Amino acid sequence: MPSVLRILFFCRHNSVRAPLAAALAESIAAPKVEAFCAGLDALPMTPEVESTIVNLTGAAPKVVAELADLSAEGIGLIVVLSDKTHASPAIGAKLDEYFTDTEVVEWDMPAPTDDEDIKHLEIELAERLRLMFLARHLL
Repeated sequence: MPSVLRILFFCRHNSVRAPLAAALAESIAAPKVEAFCAGLDALPMTPEVESTIVNLTGAAPKVVAELADLSAEGIGLIVVLSDKTHASPAIGAKLDEYFTDTEVVEWDMPAPTDDEDIKHLEIELAERLRLMFLARHLL
């Protein structure tokens, strides 16, 4: 087992869910976890999320513009954060281009629409991440 689990959090726009998940993952399980975030159709990060992330980690998340740049990093796990009611087959196809043998898990998480949704998302992500890290003996 590698000493550091490298995780790619992936969502449609990489503006809320994936960056927040990446920041939380590192704040919960560093130095055993290194987290990255990316999106299919990347948009700028929302100011609320950017502020939350900087408060959690003291830095911006590691945003990946090109998946090809990350495929050589030894990603051990990909977490896809998507709304099952609006699932995009393009996400799976895009990830398959670069990560053929990497474990992928999908979490049904609709995109937040306001500040209250972002707060709830942060709580739910933190709970799921803690459980996942406990199950993988990273905490």
